[in-house]
Amino acid sequence: MIDTGDTIPIRIQCELLGLSRSSYYYQLQPESELNLHLMELIDKQYTKRPLYGVRQMTESLRREGYRVNHKRVERLMRKMGIMAIYPRPHTSIKDDSHRVYPYLLRWLPVDNIQPVRIRLLSMAVICPAESI
Repeated sequence: MIDTGDTIPIRIQCELLGLSRSSYYYQLQPESELNLHLMELIDKQYTKRPLYGVRQMTESLRREGYRVNHKRVERLMRKMGIMAIYPRPHTSIKDDSHRVYPYLLRWLPVDNIQPVRIRLLSMAVICPAESI
């Protein structure tokens, strides 16, 4: 992308690419030894208890004597690609055993709705004649 031996200055090349010069010169720093050790501890704890999220993992590390906050644990867990396993809502999954009730007011004109008639139609759906 950026050619250092080119006659075009790096500043111009970065500008043409829409890249800041600080991003061009930036070099990633490796993780510290402490962070690598914490990641190892998080991994061991996660294999024992995959239900632990960031808060419980932070408390677990604090109980072992490490002074860490939840933001560091969250970053390390995200970097490792792990997250707590917990039941998620199934709100959009249709249950086949659930009866779908028909909407009886679909063809009724909106301008001439009588409340008693609507109530009677609703009651017909809730309490069918077979159950009486």
